[in-house]
Amino acid sequence: MTVSIILVTLLLAAGSVVLAFFGADQAGEIMHSAPVLAGGWALAVLFAGVAARALWKKRFVSALVHAGAVLILAGALCGTQKETLGFVAMVNGESSDVLWDKTFSQRVGRLPFVLHLDSFEVNRYPASKADTENGLEPPVREYVSRVRIDDAKEQINIRVNQPLRRDGWMVYQMSWGESPNVRTGEMVRYTVLQCSKDRGLYWTYAGFGVCLAGILLFKIRSFRQI
Repeated sequence: MTVSIILVTLLLAAGSVVLAFFGADQAGEIMHSAPVLAGGWALAVLFAGVAARALWKKRFVSALVHAGAVLILAGALCGTQKETLGFVAMVNGESSDVLWDKTFSQRVGRLPFVLHLDSFEVNRYPASKADTENGLEPPVREYVSRVRIDDAKEQINIRVNQPLRRDGWMVYQMSWGESPNVRTGEMVRYTVLQCSKDRGLYWTYAGFGVCLAGILLFKIRSFRQI
């Protein structure tokens, strides 16, 4: 039965590659669509049935692997429904725990900790000859928000695809912009951080742990048969 896990894993991996070509927004809409969610839950129920059948027949390796797959699928499906989603915008030196909607016109909640922005940097590649001749800025290499949590002295770097994880929350580097300072009129750069809490994260961790237990049990049995 573990062959079914391998086939499903390969199909999910292929689907992830295909979704990457649609872009983040469209891929998110597809993953949140009713047919995809229904298919995911149907697959989880199917694996749960296989796990129960394997347990009844005392095939514990298969039972653990399929049960782990159920937990991973359940965690991923629960994770499509974020418990809280909000945004924080700050300039250098500011602190905030207030979450806003995407338009920054309405408060939607608060973080259980305070973010303090020490600095936001837009790092670029070295200027090429073409950039210099045409008066263009070099391409952006990375965006980095250097933050501290509450009164801690430790500085944490938040980059694209490298979020801050704290108390079940994920803080992502979302975007940035420039706006005039209300006092001086000078343009100041600000960072926009996206904050979300994934209800299915710990289910996913548990699923990987159960799968690992099944794999270890399989290896132990293999060594005993040598």
